[in-house]
Amino acid sequence: MAAAIAGAREVAPDRKLTVVFQPHTYSRTHELFGEFATALSTADKVLLLPIYAAREENTSGVTSEKLVEAINVLGQKAEALPDFTTVIEQIKGSVTEKDLVLVMGAGM
Repeated sequence: MAAAIAGAREVAPDRKLTVVFQPHTYSRTHELFGEFATALSTADKVLLLPIYAAREENTSGVTSEKLVEAINVLGQKAEALPDFTTVIEQIKGSVTEKDLVLVMGAGM
């Protein structure tokens, strides 16, 4: 994820970068929570979808909302959205043709 964001910055250094991310599995999100927050905080804006559970139950209590809080603490704007339809509406309302949108994660 960090490499993809850095690559997008390198290719389009003057463009606003919005990252749409759906974490995959609670265990992976829990284990990589700090790394996810740090990597995502390098985007200009982050839109997070609910964690894709796959086969797991959420035994750690990790959520996309908690990841949003961690990204915001690092000084970047992040928002948790409930579904793909809401993400599309958010992008339509806030992204221009000069911006760059990077979509990553489960279900993308």
